[in-house]
Amino acid sequence: MGIGTTSPDDGSAFEIESTTAAFVPPRMNNAQMLAIPTPLKGATIFNITTNTIFVFNGTTWKNQLRATLSSLTLYRDFSGSETIKGNSTFNNFIIGAAASEIKSIDTDVFEVMGDGKIKVKVDGVYQFSAGLSVQNFDGGTSGSARKFIIAIFRNTTLRYGYFSRGFAYIPSASEYWGTSGVFQAAFSANDIIDVQYYLDNSGAANLKADFMNIGVVLVQ
Repeated sequence: MGIGTTSPDDGSAFEIESTTAAFVPPRMNNAQMLAIPTPLKGATIFNITTNTIFVFNGTTWKNQLRATLSSLTLYRDFSGSETIKGNSTFNNFIIGAAASEIKSIDTDVFEVMGDGKIKVKVDGVYQFSAGLSVQNFDGGTSGSARKFIIAIFRNTTLRYGYFSRGFAYIPSASEYWGTSGVFQAAFSANDIIDVQYYLDNSGAANLKADFMNIGVVLVQ
């Protein structure tokens, strides 16, 4: 079938020829796009929220004008100038509330909502990384090593997975200590992710923070 031509190419099911007008796909906002109930693989729309073309790849909508993977990078260098809690409970990473801590962000996909709290705006598979370091973690003794965890929570209450978990034994409390890890899973649009740490430092809140970082990539 052809429009503007009487001889469409035999390899074309539908061909449009024009030098004075453009082809305009369906136009809708991001919420309307995500609400399409069963899009076919190859479905195409113009997203008026981001002003870009999106194509459905069979799993999720992909922004066709994004040259690289969508990502978010948060980093904060404390250099021992601030203490963090070592009170044997989960606490959000103290990173993200300040604009200076957001080193890069694709705002089409991510929203930083506060310390350690991130919203993802589209369905997809995300890879998270997180790490922290302190300057004076009390590693206890060989018989009473201290527990540490970096965990990811989904929609506030659901503990969804771990970046890192174990027990630390450090002979001297003056030594630097840190841990990091990676977690990958599928998330839905508007899921809220909290990155939290747990440090058993005998209930003390006198751990000198060295640095914290969070990275996220939309991989599919």
